[in-house]
Amino acid sequence: MSIRKRTLIIIVFSMLLFLGGVSVLSGRLVMESFIKLEEDSISGNAARAENMLLREAEGLLWVNRDWSFWDDTYAYMDDLNEDYVRINLQPETLETLHLSAMVFLTPEGEVRSAAPSPSEGGAAFMEWIRSNGAIVASRSGYEGFSGFFLLEGRLFMVSGAPILRSDGTGPSKGVLLFAREVGAEEAESLSRSILLPLKIHRAESTLPAELGGILASMESTGVSFLSRPLSSEVISGFSLLRDLRGTPAALIEITSRRDIFLQGKKTVLQFFLWLTLFGGFLTALILFLLKKTVTDRLENTRAILERIASSGRVGERMPLSGSDEVTSLSGSINSMLSSLERLVENIPDPLFLSDNGCIVHANREARSVLKTGNHVPEGKRLSSFLTEEKSGPAPGDTSPIFEGKLIPPGGPEIPVEIHRQSFLLGERTLTLSVARDISARKELEDSLRRMAYFDDKTGLPNRTRFLMLADEAIRSGETFAVALLDMDRFRLINDMIGPAKGDDLLREFSRRIQGVLSPGDVVARVEGDAFGIILRKRGAWEETSPVLTQVKKEVMTPLFVDGQTIFPSVSMGVLPEAHKCVSATAVLAKAEVALLRAKGRGLGQIALSREDEAAGSRDILTAEGQLRKALEQGELILHYQPIVRMGTKRTEGFEALVRWRHPDRGLIPPGEFIPLAEETGLITEIDCWTAGQACGDIARFAALAGGGKQMKVSVNASARSILEGDYCARLAAEKKAAGISPRLLTVEITEGVLIGSPAAAATSLETLRKEGISVALDDFGTGYSSLQYLSRLPIDRLKIDGSFIRRLFTGDGDRRLVKGILTLASDLGMETVAVCIEREDEYLWTLEQGATYGQGYFFGHPRPFEEAVLSLLPEQPLI
Repeated sequence: MSIRKRTLIIIVFSMLLFLGGVSVLSGRLVMESFIKLEEDSISGNAARAENMLLREAEGLLWVNRDWSFWDDTYAYMDDLNEDYVRINLQPETLETLHLSAMVFLTPEGEVRSAAPSPSEGGAAFMEWIRSNGAIVASRSGYEGFSGFFLLEGRLFMVSGAPILRSDGTGPSKGVLLFAREVGAEEAESLSRSILLPLKIHRAESTLPAELGGILASMESTGVSFLSRPLSSEVISGFSLLRDLRGTPAALIEITSRRDIFLQGKKTVLQFFLWLTLFGGFLTALILFLLKKTVTDRLENTRAILERIASSGRVGERMPLSGSDEVTSLSGSINSMLSSLERLVENIPDPLFLSDNGCIVHANREARSVLKTGNHVPEGKRLSSFLTEEKSGPAPGDTSPIFEGKLIPPGGPEIPVEIHRQSFLLGERTLTLSVARDISARKELEDSLRRMAYFDDKTGLPNRTRFLMLADEAIRSGETFAVALLDMDRFRLINDMIGPAKGDDLLREFSRRIQGVLSPGDVVARVEGDAFGIILRKRGAWEETSPVLTQVKKEVMTPLFVDGQTIFPSVSMGVLPEAHKCVSATAVLAKAEVALLRAKGRGLGQIALSREDEAAGSRDILTAEGQLRKALEQGELILHYQPIVRMGTKRTEGFEALVRWRHPDRGLIPPGEFIPLAEETGLITEIDCWTAGQACGDIARFAALAGGGKQMKVSVNASARSILEGDYCARLAAEKKAAGISPRLLTVEITEGVLIGSPAAAATSLETLRKEGISVALDDFGTGYSSLQYLSRLPIDRLKIDGSFIRRLFTGDGDRRLVKGILTLASDLGMETVAVCIEREDEYLWTLEQGATYGQGYFFGHPRPFEEAVLSLLPEQPLI
């Protein structure tokens, strides 16, 4: 929602709230005043009606006194003169005076005489006065009395005066009572007098409930007057008329139109209308002023900012005018844009901002690479300068990172890692691309690839590459055969001509073998003076025999070295139909058995694997059974080799190394039984046993050290354990059962885990990371994997392969490679371990290059738990 709309809503809402509050408050106050006036008016009318009744009673008293101060009346009380009765005490007299009864009482209150009553009410009053005359007579003084009586549901206006001589002298002969019943006729006469409808309700038990409630309310509160609206048009006023005894005698009800109330409503409505008109005018005025002074400027600022944002050009700025907050805001935006421009321009990698593939902006580094100076190649296709590899991200990797090439005009292509992110800016979708130069990394990858897969002396594939190619051939279903060649007496020849000439001799042998083979065939240096051959599309011995015979002939051709003639000899183990094996390891094992058989027959012999294939299988099965038995009977033990901090030589932890304590052969190193365990699938059980034993030893050391130092242990896990089994869950369970901290455990894996299934490896390693367990990449550099995985997988530590350390001082190539690995690990925030350090010069060089930890015989040999942990107990360094 725009600021203009929000401002309009806020002001209108605030004004409505103000008007509503003022209207309600003022209307309530004004209406309360009008209602009070109305109540006062109706109460005054009720009081006026009551006063008129009281004056009627006083008038009746004056008439009464005219009669009681008459000498004839005075004489009548003595002699009861018949003439007085005949002339005065007739029904016509009562009708003339509108009386219901005229009663002469003695001073004691007894009825002396009475005029005959013409009405039923008069008879009822006479009946009551005969019993209560004394009470009434006692109220009459010289002035007499007047008031009202409620007798048996009838309301009477009563007056009494003493009977005296005309000159007002006495003694009093008694009391003369006048009684007039108050009914509809009196109410109608009174209504005509006050010009308002009037009703007189007798205060009796048969009074309606509503009027009874009003009477009870007036009686309880002590008020004499009360008003009650009947509707929005009519209101009633009530006055309480009490009798001579002080008890309620009647309710006088006055009904009147609510002219005052209606006038009040009209006044409030007019006030509200005028207030609304004023509020509307005031709102419009405020909005107009805000529009001129604030919202128009904000809208203009927003439009300019949107134009700058949608253009993607961070060099544009907001215009500055005035000295108010909007100008200050524009200045802050300009400052932010300047900071953003400096940030983008100073990024050390080429950065491109594109819209639908067309360049919108390029930073300084990008312009420098493209050689455009300060000019941005705006509008040109980004794909003409930056291309992506079709392979895209690694399997299981969803991050927007690709590898590609940056193509400067007229210059060599630069391998880059492209970080790409799209985002919505206004109505445009822009794409940010950052191209990071990975030339150094690519060179390191190539070096690692060559070191991992190729022999450095002959340039042939090595044993690892040979096994990979054999595995690929098996999976593809291709028909092939394998042969292993071993140079007879090569060690003797090497000693005779020297290592350098011996290497030349191996290169010559590799050249001769390659010269015989077809283009699709493979020759590899699998070990020392042993070569492996894969003959593609030839499986049977009849198909491979001519080629291998020619190879043997070429290799055994005499050589002349330093004036000496050398007659080489070669033994050969052949595995026809190698594609029938289940794995490359099995292929190589069978070929090696055949080679051993050939060498056992003498020099220059050839042996076929199929002759002893069953025997070889039996040997493998026997060894598997022994290894399984060793696992079950506890013949496996752990030795611990220290891992030290390079700067202090202080032991920081250990690597747990498994040993087989054979009952007959003694201690067997892992190199002799781990390959068998991997081939038979027992490696997962051995890995889990190693993890459980290491967790237990960590807990043992904690108990031994008494809560002081702690023992950190690295355990090895095979690719099969990480990718196929439940190793991670079992390790977590062992850790929990031992009650140890996960930071004391590190799992070491090889690069083969990453090559086989990077997505599955990432899942397992993330499981370890969530458990708090560190991950180390062992033998780094020997089993090549793309370095892009390192930054995306949860790897904490790199262990540089020992073969690099051993060759540090045999040539510059290995030193450059190790230095590159250490630099790469530092850039990725990883710790490093230099293994197989055996000499002080190796230690000093790796320390100088920044290795974090060291491991090797220079620091300590693998030892049983009880001996190894002694290095943790003293405070001094291990060496």
